[in-house]
Formats: sequence, C-alpha cells, structure tokens
Amino acid sequence: MILPMPLAVKPDIGEKIVEVAMRYLELYETKSNAEWDNPYTEEHDLAADQLKRGLIESGWKESWPYCASFCEMVWRLAYREAQAPIALIEQVTVNLTPSVMKSFGNWNDSITRDPERGAIAFWQRGNGPYGHAGIVTLPGSLAFSSIEANTSADANADDHAQREGQGIFRRRRMLDFRYRDGLHLIGFLPPPRW
Repeated sequence: MILPMPLAVKPDIGEKIVEVAMRYLELYETKSNAEWDNPYTEEHDLAADQLKRGLIESGWKESWPYCASFCEMVWRLAYREAQAPIALIEQVTVNLTPSVMKSFGNWNDSITRDPERGAIAFWQRGNGPYGHAGIVTLPGSLAFSSIEANTSADANADDHAQREGQGIFRRRRMLDFRYRDGLHLIGFLPPPRW
C-alpha cells in the first residue's frame, strides 16, 4: 500500500511572530538606544547581540528610537523561519522602516482597527511625525497585550517613557482610538499571509 505524502502545514504566522518577539523580552538598555543586556542572566546575552544586528539590518542607527525597527526585525525573522515566499519577506523589509509613521503610511491600505496576534500596533504622538509601535501578543475587545521595544517596564509610565523607555517589555494597552496630544492608537497592521 502506498501512503499519501503528508501535506506541508503552513505555520501560523501570528504565533511565529510572537515566538520571535519573546526572544528579546527583558533586554534593558545599558547604553541609551545603542546597547542591551538582560540583567537577570550572568553571562553575556546573545539575544542582545542578535537584537543589535537585526536592528542594523532594518536600517536603524545607534541612538535612534528602535520600536519600529524591532517590529520589522521580528517580522522579517518570523517570515524567514516560516519559509514565507521571498517576495513577501522583501515586501516586509521595504515597507517597514525605522520610522513608525512612514511604516504606517506604507501599509495604509492594510491597516485595521482589530488587533490580532502578531499584528503591529501603531500609535501616533499628537498630529506629528513621531509615534510608537509594538507586536500584539494577546488581542481583546477592550484591551490588548503587546511586546514593545524602546518602552518602559512601568505600566504607568508617561507618554515619553512609553516611546523612549529603557528596553523591551510586555505592555497591556487599551483598545482606544480617541485622539490625544500624546500617544494615541491609530491602527493595527495584521501579518500578511501566503
């Protein structure tokens, strides 16, 4: 008897994105927007080296905010590890940039108001050119959880510390699109599927 060949199962890309993002949790800045380490490990942290290489590959430069570059790096790694088509990986690499608002604009037609696992959440600061981005880990109807880079570990941090913090941490955010002069949620980019 000849058994049928098993069908290749596509990975759940949202799960893969979250898995990759979790590799960098609890990396604290040891030099502002330039160097990282996990203070809970005694040895040199390889994840910190991987983070810096991945950020540089995304076009980031030392001293720049790195939240959007972190999102690009995570997506790029997740899509590579999931063996996504090269054209899709290139689309991610080109359309996600170190600039939150430029990345948001590059994907404008794909932006939704519905968080999903692995999506990128975008915030804007007032009406200006600056913002913040993170990876959705747990969607909800009133709030969602995320992994964010260049943020504060303090859940009650002010707007500045939320987008210019000291590392990569889990955050819980309200699903609230009301305009504010400070950071306000402007949408989610769901992970493209193939």
